[in-house]
Amino acid sequence: MAIQILKQNYAEEVKAIKEAISISRYNVARQANTAQLGLYYSVGGYISQHTRKAKWGSGALKAISQQLQQEMPGLKGFSEGNMRKMRLFYEAWQPIFEKRSPLANEIEIALVPDKVLPFDFTKCSQAVNEIDGRKCSAVPNELSEEFIRNFLNIGFFSHMLILANVQSKEEQIFYVERCGREFWGRERLKLALQEDLYHQQGTMPNNFALTLTDEQQRAVAMQTFKENNVLDFLHVENPSVGIRICFTRHKQADGSSNLSQSR
Repeated sequence: MAIQILKQNYAEEVKAIKEAISISRYNVARQANTAQLGLYYSVGGYISQHTRKAKWGSGALKAISQQLQQEMPGLKGFSEGNMRKMRLFYEAWQPIFEKRSPLANEIEIALVPDKVLPFDFTKCSQAVNEIDGRKCSAVPNELSEEFIRNFLNIGFFSHMLILANVQSKEEQIFYVERCGREFWGRERLKLALQEDLYHQQGTMPNNFALTLTDEQQRAVAMQTFKENNVLDFLHVENPSVGIRICFTRHKQADGSSNLSQSR
């Protein structure tokens, strides 16, 4: 009886709190995905600038990956293979974002030789949609605010799945928009690519589009982010190692010694 009373009296309150938790989790995951894409894009550009012009040797990426793992234990996503994918990600989309955006020099800022600044895709959206502070109706659809939002709804590995299977930029944009707008998971995206959905438009039943509630959209989006290892991006097994490295280097630089701080 007491349990039944509890359910009757607090069902709405529990529902409200659950919704707040769901929204907060989604916001954190989406912000993490946006940050990850911006970082990977800029790192990819940094690598592209140094490898395409033969500034680095053939073993550079392997050495950099190994040293990153040593200095940031638990770091995920920065294997030699993944860093090559970051380069591909940058080279695939850089002509679109740089060509269309008045803030093209932002990319140059992100590629300062000794510094990598995560690229902010949302600034591209704002820039290309405004001229002298006014909305421009002639802005190409591929860099509309909706496109940027859909682009950032997709995890890195889903982006790579599109790039690995589609060559045409028009087709890539099509799959980005559908995948981001309808929160496709990787298996669903694979099926769309296998069925060549781009060329089948209007000739077959659309089994992909779904009408979801906000709660369902958040749940599907969270699953998609999970499939793309977005939350692993935040994981560091032992951050104290990085702190000790910093204090060690500081000690070597100024000759000071403070063992209590380095622990």
